[in-house]
Parts: sequence; structure tokens; C-alpha cells
Amino acid sequence: MFSLTEKGYYVPTDTKQLAKHKKALQIVPWTPYTNKQYRGYKKPIVLYTFARPAGILVPRYYGLEHFGKPKIDTLSNQEIRVRKSMTFKGSLRDYQVPIVSKCMDHMRAHCGGVLCISPGMGKTCCALYMACQWKCKTMIIVHTSTLLNQWKERVHQFVPNASIGIVQGPLCETDAAYDICIGMVHSLSYKPYAPDAFKSFQLVVYDEIDRMCTQVFSKSFAKVAAHAKYTMGLSATPRREDRCERIFYAYIGPIMHEQKRDPDESVKVYVPFVHHKQFEPCRDKNGEISYTNTVIKMSKMPHRNHMLAQRILDLAKHPDRKILVLGAYINQLEDLLARLPKGMGSLYIGRMNEQERARAQTFRVILGTYSIASVGMDIPALNTLVFATPRKQIEQAVGRIMRKLKATIYPVIVDPVDSFYYFVAQSKKRITFYRKNGYQIIHEEQQQQHTAAKKTTLVDFLAIQT
Repeated sequence: MFSLTEKGYYVPTDTKQLAKHKKALQIVPWTPYTNKQYRGYKKPIVLYTFARPAGILVPRYYGLEHFGKPKIDTLSNQEIRVRKSMTFKGSLRDYQVPIVSKCMDHMRAHCGGVLCISPGMGKTCCALYMACQWKCKTMIIVHTSTLLNQWKERVHQFVPNASIGIVQGPLCETDAAYDICIGMVHSLSYKPYAPDAFKSFQLVVYDEIDRMCTQVFSKSFAKVAAHAKYTMGLSATPRREDRCERIFYAYIGPIMHEQKRDPDESVKVYVPFVHHKQFEPCRDKNGEISYTNTVIKMSKMPHRNHMLAQRILDLAKHPDRKILVLGAYINQLEDLLARLPKGMGSLYIGRMNEQERARAQTFRVILGTYSIASVGMDIPALNTLVFATPRKQIEQAVGRIMRKLKATIYPVIVDPVDSFYYFVAQSKKRITFYRKNGYQIIHEEQQQQHTAAKKTTLVDFLAIQT
């Protein structure tokens, strides 16, 4: 007999084609490399456990999709334990109202799903509003301390009467005194908390859920989300390169709403061409091109960093520009910072504490790593983005400069393309993203054609195009 409880969706061993389902629940991250070349993943991510009586426990939404509604369901039929302090103070933006309405209808019918909207469109606000409609005890799970602090700020802003607990390291504030708890996925995955520590939560929200599908982080789904009546995932980019998004679909539910920003012709993308004479990519011991080492080599090139610094200085000539420089390597960011006038810029990297990062936000130019600054950074004043190293996925990064509702100055993106075929191919994919969003794309060759007689700076040229 199929059943759905706080332990998961129970499937008896005499179920037809059980072996096929067990195989489907062993997720092997996809990679474009052959098995001989790629040695990163040694074992699959297994999404089922054995249970008594003879059977297995599978993720909730995998079970509902493949085996149907169970005869016994003590999870979906939970009564909401109302918390009067869960009252939303504030208002939704006009475009958020239909988003929230659609998600609420979906959650009432299915109890779980993933909300996918572009960065800066207010996923946090929408999630807190929905939590306050149900007025139930809520757990929010994040993967960085920056996001943890941002959620604390938003809870104080929108749900000021709620008491906030933290789950991080040895700290486990989940008792009845707390209305909203914010937990670090690292701790939830690694730490052996008490078995009943998370049973009181009736809504579990995963922020940036696309980051939670690793061998370790995915353990938190069964530990926390499996106990909750309602589950919600938040992401701007749910589709992963390794195709492991099916992990969170299985535990949290399908996409319940997806919405991108409207095309914006005011955004300008400047694409300088960086020519490398006789550029030789780095290769591994098998003779294959090493992408990581090649990017490291490129990030150390003085002429390239000089070009980037000059573009940053050109942009900084406009007093209203707040510039974010994103790169993969701290050494390059330090090199670029040294090329700027003293007091113009600051690093924004992982080894800095929250006070240092807060101070860094006050500078005209912020130089951050992709891992720290491209996700979770919330600085509405940012309006200019410079890519210091190539990047495949850029939607999150671009979203950092799109957070102002009524911008007084148009956003600008500087996205260099390097004269090596692999990076040229990457650039074409980014150009496709820009075109889909209606951005104005200005190639450096076109600038030279327009300004053959007189050399014009980047900012001057973009001003002419306004």
C-alpha cells in the first residue's frame, strides 16, 4: 500500500518495475566529457532509502508523479498551526500580484513547487508574502552567509513581528519560540541534529535551489523538506548544466511559475575584442584543452588587464555610474584594483566579513568573485557590469545591475571576447542571451567604423547612441 508520511513516499517492494524506478532515482550528474577524460563523479546521488515493512522511501513528488495519490496521506492533510505573528507588512509590486496568485493556487492544489523569476524581481518578498498567507512556521534554507543575513533583513522588514531563529553550525534555534528559521544548507547536510528538530516546520523554502543538488547538499531535502506540508523552491536559473535539477523537482515539486524580465532596449552591451598574438591554450596530460588553466593564464595577461582597467576608468568618468567587476580569480581582481586610482574601488570576496563587505558597497567600483557577488548581492545602486573573465551562465550576474525599478541612468555591460575559438563560441551564446532580452549590442569593430576619424571613449560612444 502506497503512503505519504513525514518520512517520505512509501513504495512496497512488490511494485511493478521497482528496479527501473530505483535506477531512475540514482542521479549521475551529466558532463560533456567522456568517462575517460572526466573523473569528477565517482558515485551517483541516490534519492531513495530502504524502509520497513519491505519497501523503499522515495521523494514526495517523484512518488506522486509515478505512483499517483497514495491511499494514506498524513502529510498533505496536515492542519495548519496558525501563528498570529506571521503578518506581512508592506505591499507587493503590481507585477508580483499575479505571480503570487498563481503560485498560491498551485500550492493549494499540489503543496509544492518552484518559483522561477529573474534576479531583482522579488523572489524573497513573494515567498514571505505567501508564508504569511498560511501563517505557519517556516524554514528558509540558504547556501551563503550573505543570503542568510539578507533574509534576516527582509524578515525584519516585511514580517516585523516574527521571531527569527538560526540553524548554523552548533546553533539550532528551531523550538516553538521561533516563527521563521533561516538555516545554512552546509550545516543541515553535515550536522547530526536531533531527529525531531525540523518536524514542526510546515513550510520549507529553498533559496537559490539550483545550488542544492550536490552529493552533500541534497541530503537536506530528506532531512528537512520531507517533514513539511508545503515546500517551495526559488531560483532565477533552475536548469543546471549537469541536469541535476530533477533532484529538487523530485523533493520540492515542479516549476509552478516562470517569468523573465521584459525586453529592455535601454540596456547597452559593449563587446571589446581582445586580440592575443599566437595564443596557446593550456592542456592537461592527455593533451586536452584545460579550460580552467587557460582562463587562469588569460587572467594574468598584463595587456588584457590594462584594457579592462581602461574600460573601467572610462565608465567611471560618469559620476552616476556604480560599477560591478566580476571575475573568477582574486589575483586578477587585485591586479585590476591596483590599476585604479586609490579610493575608487574595493574588493568584494569570500574572505571578507560582513562589515568589510558592507564598507565595500560604498565604493564606486566593486570588484567581486562570481561565487560571492553574482548570487545574493543586493545593491540597488549598481548599474554597470564588467566581466573580467569569460562566463557561460550570466543571467544571475546581469541581474545584479537590474534591481532599480526607476533607473535614472541606463545599465551598461562590458563583455570582452577573446581571440580564441572556445571563448568566441562562449561569447556567441552570451550575445544570444542579450538579444533575447532586447539589449543594444555594440561591438568594438562597429565603434571603430563609426569613429574612424576620431577615437571616442566607451562612455562617449554609448552616450551618442542614447
